[in-house]
Amino acid sequence: MELFLERLANLDTSNERRMNRFLETFADLLPNPAPANHLLLVQLLSLIQSYLQESWREASPLHKEAQLMMLAGSQQLGQPGESLDGFVMVLLYAVKHAHLLRFCANSGCKEPYFVARRGSQIYCSSPCAQPAQKEAKIKWWNEHGAKQREKSRGKKKKKHA
Repeated sequence: MELFLERLANLDTSNERRMNRFLETFADLLPNPAPANHLLLVQLLSLIQSYLQESWREASPLHKEAQLMMLAGSQQLGQPGESLDGFVMVLLYAVKHAHLLRFCANSGCKEPYFVARRGSQIYCSSPCAQPAQKEAKIKWWNEHGAKQREKSRGKKKKKHA
C-alpha cells in the first residue's frame, strides 16, 4: 500500500509510458469502478493525485487525516455488504499513517513524496540525506576540528616520548 501511495503521489501523469506501467502494476488498487476510457482514467488519477499531494504536504497530521478521509469518502464504496475496494483501503491506510506521510527535505529530490519509517525521518532515502549529512559534518569539523586535531597531536607526542 505504501508503494502504491508513493508511486501515485510521485507519478508523472504526462509521461504515457510511466502512466501505463503504473496502471498495469497497480490495476487491482485503482479506483473502483475505474473508467473504461483510458483518457478518463488518466484524468481521474491526475485529479486524485493533486488532492493526495495537497493532503500529503499539509503540516498537521489532523488536517492530513481529514483531507484523506474526504478523498476516501468521495470514492464509491459499493453496495452495503460488499467489501471495500482496494483504492479505498489504500486511502484508509494513508489516514491511519498520516503522521508518516512526508515530503523529502532535499529540494532536488525527483520523487519527494514518501512514507517515513520513523517519526523523525525527513529524507526519503540515504542518497537524498547525503548532502545534508556532509554539510553537518563540515559544520561540526569547522566548529570542533581544531580542538580534535590538538587532542590528536597531544596523544601522538605522548606515544613517542
